Amino acid sequence: MATLPVPSTCLRGGDTTMRQAERRARTIGALLDAAEGSFARSGYEGASLDAMRAGLEAFEGVERRFQRLGSVRGVQVVDDYAHHPTEILATLEAARAAFPGRRLLVAFQPHLYSRTRDFAEAFGRALVRADVAFLTEIYPAREQPLAGVTAGLVEDAMSRAGRRPVWRGERGLLAAAIAERAA
Repeated sequence: MATLPVPSTCLRGGDTTMRQAERRARTIGALLDAAEGSFARSGYEGASLDAMRAGLEAFEGVERRFQRLGSVRGVQVVDDYAHHPTEILATLEAARAAFPGRRLLVAFQPHLYSRTRDFAEAFGRALVRADVAFLTEIYPAREQPLAGVTAGLVEDAMSRAGRRPVWRGERGLLAAAIAERAA
């Protein structure tokens, strides 16, 4: 087993501080593990700490995984394809770390009838962690509708967990609903 040189790091509020370089590079949630793995491999291959830091600072993320789309009237817009309750919880945790003290508005579109049926309760428990939740109807992808399975299952689960979505409707009306309540 080889010993790989990894810069001394710590996680604070979504930042990874590379103490040896005394500079910061942004990371969110699970990206910390990937960054440390990249540091280890890069160090093993002989990359300098400055080159590793520059690479991390240049990394803009993966499309639809906590992807920052921009800011509208002071509201940061982030897209994430979390479609499992555990992923939603991780994304909400990352958002709280990235934007401390800010109001968290979440729009959720359930993906697949079967997944909505199987995880409605867990989706509801996860989504109530947002300050404000918007809920669209199910994106069926490859599935045919299942009797009795609608976004209403998630809405009901949210209610049982302590908070209803502020809006539920068709995805085409979502942007207007968010804009109306975001200010």
